[in-house]
Amino acid sequence: MTQDARISSRIDPDLKRKGEAILAEIGIKPSQAITMFYTQIVQQRGLPLDLKIPNDKTIEALNEDLTYAKSYSSAAEIFADLNANDSE
Repeated sequence: MTQDARISSRIDPDLKRKGEAILAEIGIKPSQAITMFYTQIVQQRGLPLDLKIPNDKTIEALNEDLTYAKSYSSAAEIFADLNANDSE
C-alpha cells in the first residue's frame, strides 16, 4: 500500500511537543501514531475512545476522599482481605 495521502491539522504547539516527546520515548513516529489511530477508527467503526459524560454517581465517586481508604502491597494481600471479609 502506498502511503501518499496527507493529513493537515492545526493543534496547540505545546500539545504537539508533549505528544511527540511521548511518541519518541516509545519509538513511534507521529505519522505512525496517526496511522494506528485511523486503523482503530476503521476497525471499530468509530472513535477508539470512550467519550462519555459521567453520571452523578460516577462524579461523586471520582470526588470521594480516599485519605482513609485501605491500601495493599500485593494482589495476594487484597485477596486475603477479601476472603477474610467473606467468612465474617
